[in-house]
Amino acid sequence: MAQGWLRAVVVAFSVAAVLGIAYLGAGAPPLPRNLTDLNAAISGEDAVAPGFVGVLEFGAWRLICAPGPQSALPALSSELQSIDPIEEPGTTNTCRVNQEVGASDTPGHVILAVNLSMIGPQRRPALMLRIPSTAHAGDAITVEMSNAEAMQTMVRECFLDECVAANDLSQADWRSLIDTEMLQITFPSIDGQTAYVDLPVEGLAEAVAAMDVAQDSPPAPISP
Repeated sequence: MAQGWLRAVVVAFSVAAVLGIAYLGAGAPPLPRNLTDLNAAISGEDAVAPGFVGVLEFGAWRLICAPGPQSALPALSSELQSIDPIEEPGTTNTCRVNQEVGASDTPGHVILAVNLSMIGPQRRPALMLRIPSTAHAGDAITVEMSNAEAMQTMVRECFLDECVAANDLSQADWRSLIDTEMLQITFPSIDGQTAYVDLPVEGLAEAVAAMDVAQDSPPAPISP
């Protein structure tokens, strides 16, 4: 990763989401570049129904549902798989709420991806972040919210170009995250410095509510 943009994000900055999904975020199998490959790429909450497959925009956030059953988190380590088992009996799709931030000096290059999922039959809330490889396994990533609330997640694995932080969330943290009026992600940058990335929260609560509906099983077909 170029040092130029890394030095730029050391100072706090706000970015509107650049959601072009190169590797879709903290989260799931890659979204095809041609959105019609996912069945639908449409706008409007009314389009969400149980079993929905497609892409919907909610303000700064995007709901992505792919055919299932499959994992909402990538198959990285056994520790991550304990958070998200690959098999989810009865699930007809796999959904996540996603926002990505692009590098201002490198169009199409994602420097932060935030993904929220509800995992398994019990729909356990989960957070997954993809950040630059300036972090290391074991580093703490801070998620700051309004009302001085904050939570941390740990970097689980790092690769050549990125690191992955993931964990499941308590119901209290999940609710705070959905209801927040401010969201800032803090992670290690170059030379021991810290990057601060502000994310717009517009549409977050609506996207999560739509995800809950989408992950319901669709009605069984009526036999002739």
